[in-house]
Amino acid sequence: MGLMWDVKFLACQLVGVVIPSTRFRRLPQQFRFLAIGGVNTVFGYLVFGLLAMTARSDSAVVLMAYLAHVLVSPLAFFLYRSLVFPSTRRFTSAFIRFQAGYALPLALNGPLLYFGITVLDGDPLVVQALLTIMLAIMTFVANRYFVFSSPRGLKSEIEKA
Repeated sequence: MGLMWDVKFLACQLVGVVIPSTRFRRLPQQFRFLAIGGVNTVFGYLVFGLLAMTARSDSAVVLMAYLAHVLVSPLAFFLYRSLVFPSTRRFTSAFIRFQAGYALPLALNGPLLYFGITVLDGDPLVVQALLTIMLAIMTFVANRYFVFSSPRGLKSEIEKA
């Protein structure tokens, strides 16, 4: 529990420098999603870019996209849960749903990234940047209606307001 608390505290401090959370939580959910999504996208894209530069083949680039997700998703989950989609779900349950909510976007991303690189002869970084727009729309819907939705009968404080 101590290590998880330290990670949460550091993430809050990191985001708190960029986004003051009290005022931020009063903004419309779609704006908060875009702002936190922007932070997550920049961080994830940097991680993907660094990993992609080490890849020696087109299929390795696709594998690096999946590895980047594994490395970046815990921070994305925490930021979305704490600043965009407050939830009454238990942490572990919500995290499992979060990963499940990303299953379809990830399943589509790999083949589309590979297609863009090999068939269209696109630059991996450009192709992934274009795919990110599609993925952002899909993940908003998944997060709002599946991952962080409150169990029946329970409403979060934000939903009651």
